[in-house]
Amino acid sequence: MLTEINNIEDLPPELLLNIFRFIDVRTLFGKVVLTCKYFHDILTAEGIWQTLFALKWKEHKVVTDVDYIKSWGKVYMAFEDIEIFWKKNSGKRLVKKKLVGHSGTVDALHIMPSRKIYISGGRDRNAMVWRSKHDGYEGQELLEVLQHKGWVWGICSDENKDSEFITTSFAPEVNVWNIERLDLVNTFDYHPGAVLSLCCQDQVLTTGCFDKKLRQFDLRSGKLTLELAHHKKPVVSLCLTENYLFSGSADKTIRIYDTRVPEKELTKLILDSQALCMNTAQEQGLSFLRVGGSHGGMFFFDISDGCRFSLLNSFDIWNNHNQKVTDICNFRGCLVACSDGGPVRAYTPGRDCAFIRRLDDPLMKVGMCSCYSRGDVMLTGGSDSCVTEWRFENED
Repeated sequence: MLTEINNIEDLPPELLLNIFRFIDVRTLFGKVVLTCKYFHDILTAEGIWQTLFALKWKEHKVVTDVDYIKSWGKVYMAFEDIEIFWKKNSGKRLVKKKLVGHSGTVDALHIMPSRKIYISGGRDRNAMVWRSKHDGYEGQELLEVLQHKGWVWGICSDENKDSEFITTSFAPEVNVWNIERLDLVNTFDYHPGAVLSLCCQDQVLTTGCFDKKLRQFDLRSGKLTLELAHHKKPVVSLCLTENYLFSGSADKTIRIYDTRVPEKELTKLILDSQALCMNTAQEQGLSFLRVGGSHGGMFFFDISDGCRFSLLNSFDIWNNHNQKVTDICNFRGCLVACSDGGPVRAYTPGRDCAFIRRLDDPLMKVGMCSCYSRGDVMLTGGSDSCVTEWRFENED
């Protein structure tokens, strides 16, 4: 017996959900959810993201990571991005553009929150400020060259302050620059040795130094507020989340601190190689800390609520080529990893880290030392002295 359908509310939610799974998530939650109260109630119900994920993709794709999912919504969007941008015949092509100006290997990259300004740092002792032309800007791409006393190792900015950025070089100082005037605002010279890593959050700057110490500065007052000396060798990488500060060292350990009480060390993780780079999968909805090692190892640690920071997985990401994992970043749903031996490769975001595709030209032996992404753009830098801008565009 057929039931008469007089209005949209007579359709069962199960049928609508099966229709919704064919609509991209940004349209679904940006427009469809506003269509009527019935759609809004369905799409804001508890567990809706997990339901949609199970309808669109079989849940076994993330079953090994289900205990570490922090946000089903972000996991859904990561998988959808992989399907939209990375799959063959998706109608998208990855376009790259070279920014030429450095005369040495590019080791540091940063994209300002506005996504209009890029900053690169190289072994030519210069930090270069670039203006993206993607939004129709027609002026000079290279805006300024900022000279430093040593190789430029690190660049960062506070997410809540788009007017300043911070650079560090193989010298005992950290420089704060104004993005509009491109002049020096402040210099922190408390370090007795080269500053190798830095990160910034809520106007608190954290630095890792060749002298094995971590330091924190209040950017508003310019004062040193904290100094930690737990590592036995130089601090080469930092990673900051809302709850934790992670510091990686040449002593093959990662020290973990609570951001609310950073004076106290929570625990120490021991690796079989130096922790050259770190990032988290939280942007993709997963509670992992990822660590790239000096012998090509990739390590995954649990950073979920109430965790013990246990090792979840580790493997040689370069298939026994013994190349360093020099940098990692998240881009369009994937994990992207760089190597000083050449490869730039994209992987699925889970701890299985399944290979998706190679980005670089296998015939060109160019070491890629750095990568950084924000939104729809990624930058890579390497031994060819160039900054490469990567974007997806519609195929003609």
